Amino acid sequence: MIHLSGRVNQAELSAWSLQTDFVRKLLEHAAGEIDYQADFTIFKNAAKDGVQSRLHIQSSLQGLAFDLPKPMQKQADQSQPFEMMVNFFPEREVLELRFEDLLSGRLLMQEDEIINGRIHLGDQLETYAEGELIPPQELSGEGLAVLGNLNYFHFERWQEVLESMGPEQSDQSGISSLISLIEVDIDELDIFDKKMSDMKARLRPNSDSWYLFVENPEISGNIEIPHDGALPWLIRLNYLRFPEEEEKSGFVLREEELETIDILANVNPGQLPPFDFSTAELSLGDANVGRWSFSLRPNDMGAVLTNFQALMSDARIVGQNREGGAELDWRYMDGEHTTFFSGLFEAGDLATVLPPLGVDAFMESEEASFVGELLWRGSPANFSLVDATGEVNVNIQEGRFVNIDSGSSRIFGAFNLDSLVRRLQLDFSDLYKSGLAYDSIEGDLLFDDGLVITQGPFIVDGPSSKIALEGQINLVEETISAEMLVNVPLGQNISVLAGLLGAWPVAISTYLASQLFADEVEGMTAIVYTLEGPWNQLQAGFEPATELEEDNFE
Repeated sequence: MIHLSGRVNQAELSAWSLQTDFVRKLLEHAAGEIDYQADFTIFKNAAKDGVQSRLHIQSSLQGLAFDLPKPMQKQADQSQPFEMMVNFFPEREVLELRFEDLLSGRLLMQEDEIINGRIHLGDQLETYAEGELIPPQELSGEGLAVLGNLNYFHFERWQEVLESMGPEQSDQSGISSLISLIEVDIDELDIFDKKMSDMKARLRPNSDSWYLFVENPEISGNIEIPHDGALPWLIRLNYLRFPEEEEKSGFVLREEELETIDILANVNPGQLPPFDFSTAELSLGDANVGRWSFSLRPNDMGAVLTNFQALMSDARIVGQNREGGAELDWRYMDGEHTTFFSGLFEAGDLATVLPPLGVDAFMESEEASFVGELLWRGSPANFSLVDATGEVNVNIQEGRFVNIDSGSSRIFGAFNLDSLVRRLQLDFSDLYKSGLAYDSIEGDLLFDDGLVITQGPFIVDGPSSKIALEGQINLVEETISAEMLVNVPLGQNISVLAGLLGAWPVAISTYLASQLFADEVEGMTAIVYTLEGPWNQLQAGFEPATELEEDNFE
């Protein structure tokens, strides 16, 4: 045995003959110099395997810094034990590595190139007894397998490192041709500023892309990552689940007691790779909101999402013409997000569709559609009516206004005509037991940074009344300023109308008369209400409408 010791710097390490292109490029992330000890042993009785010698190198690596992502990052003053043994066979070598408790491996090499082998992250490979040689036949198979577990992994940083170790020319073999499999458990994965825990990942390369399978409680599916960065990733997920505490974002109104969270606030869409995305299940908390898909292409201003589609159990988001998908323009400038949406949301029963999205429905329906264009502050995940600007056409058919207590957004509460007509003392007692019924609700709404303004009359057509609302609602201050024209059957409401006009004795007599001569008083009358004040304490003034404006009910 020959014992050696000395000091070597990073440049001398890179110049050692027993280096692959991969290791040489890895050492480009190192700087400094280290002390080492080496033993060189010649075996005289190893003719059976043709083994001639072994080189055993040990070092604390103190003095050498690694500019690599965690957990491989190292400061020069840190001491981390490193051990390497090279078993020399005719025309090939078997190399064993140990780097503290972070990494261990065995590699079969030929002409200074890795043929195959295994790298273990975290747990250590079995140690061979002193003087025992590693048989090369143990390292069977093709390529390098990386197995084990990591406490932390930053995807983008390691992607940059691996790309720097790739081929300089397209016809050269790079890291993708060296690695045959990566299969690791990651305690915390950091990807696009999103942290995920307890992640299982399996990565396999082919000639033009990486195939990645990931799974944890929040995400499961396959991702194909082309080597050509100009080509889109293909993301096909089984499920994507946002935890309960992150569900609130965007589908609620901002209130003092409930601050919304934009889960994509730290993401710069212009720095995302192009990708085509789909998930068979998207869940917000405990609510499964269906299948979602879109294509994202980054640009200098942010990113554009095309063919955006969401298919829920009783609703969908598609393009305005009901063919293809909606479109979103996601912009990011000076740290601020804005999103422009153009498309159609249509549903069956709003009472069951909206609550999983965090929105109060206050109404049942047979079918409903909302089509238009909206711009809001925040990412696509941070949709908020308070911040929205744009126009939406509303068309809802066959249902009732009911007090459904769910969600946080109160936009439909402002239009809760069931409670409003009760407060105004209109007599729809035949409908009160299960809410104010309607045949249709139609109109155009202009959203303007917290204001909702009717564009022409907003019509609620019911079996016992017809209501036309014109004015505006302030979503920030939760107030309303509008006029409501109500067309009701005279016979059903004549006593109430008389009472409101201050003639209660007349009201009693007219009520009795209405019961005796119902057919004669079944005509229609109209009342114009002026609505002012907070939603829950409206002040309402009224006057008879001597000439009904028919245009309001067309």
